[in-house]
Amino acid sequence: MLTIQSLSSVGSAMSLAHITNALIAKSLSAVMNWLLIAVAFWAVTLISNYIASILQAQVVRRINNQLRARIVDGLNVSFI
Repeated sequence: MLTIQSLSSVGSAMSLAHITNALIAKSLSAVMNWLLIAVAFWAVTLISNYIASILQAQVVRRINNQLRARIVDGLNVSFI
């Protein structure tokens, strides 16, 4: 997941450099093409961040449930 996020960030930065070059060359069609590519990279970044946060929440939930089960098991031990 980290690799996808890193690659999309690098790709977005590279597309912004190409947008700047297209602006200097006064090529509107190239600017629009690179702008669409930059938006696609940012969409990939946002989607991967969303998926990572969902997976992280699930892991935290599972760990909390395991800890609660261990605590309850410890409370059920008889001291007689």
